[in-house]
Amino acid sequence: MGGPRVVFPSGNIIVPWSEGVRYGGKRNGYHGGASPQECVIPVTVLGWLSSIPEGYEALPAYEPNWWSIGGAEAAAIPPPMVTTPVSKLQYSPEGQAELVFAGAAAPSTWVDSVINSPVFARQVTLAGRSAPAVEQMRRFLFALDERGGTVLRQALAQKLGEPELRIPGLLAALRRILNVDGYPVLSVDDASGSVVLNRQLLAVQFEILQEETPNA
Repeated sequence: MGGPRVVFPSGNIIVPWSEGVRYGGKRNGYHGGASPQECVIPVTVLGWLSSIPEGYEALPAYEPNWWSIGGAEAAAIPPPMVTTPVSKLQYSPEGQAELVFAGAAAPSTWVDSVINSPVFARQVTLAGRSAPAVEQMRRFLFALDERGGTVLRQALAQKLGEPELRIPGLLAALRRILNVDGYPVLSVDDASGSVVLNRQLLAVQFEILQEETPNA
């Protein structure tokens, strides 16, 4: 390989290019030094979220699954199944009657009970234009459920696929909806950065069956 960055008078150098090639026995030394793992230097631009340079975009926070005490993330939440109602009889060219297949309905969860409750509908109406999309609130509640009701803001941003700087505004909007009559169904510990959902209080405030919301 050669180029202006090779600090030899000739500007050329011969080096092993693969980590499978070694200068000696495996126990006697390191492998070659021209593979991308050896040469590429990762670069990270750090700065204040309040003053992002033009042309740059803040990336959402990332945590590996093993970072939190809860262990590996639960499997991704499948989208709800859409059932097809049985329609009128249809007939094939041979005159045989055919029925449209109706898929099995997805099992209801405590999140569905909350979102379909009259209290939730009233709270969303009161929140007005500041209310997040229903699907985003559903994902938020499932994210809290996966972590036993408590999650760090950084992990929450990663789970929702949102930049961390948007999480405070999202939490403020969600607290207006979930904290019925000012009761702390959803709270934030600023010292630890933890977001906490009180499932028992949520069941009471949204008037859903207690067995649908077991203790966190």
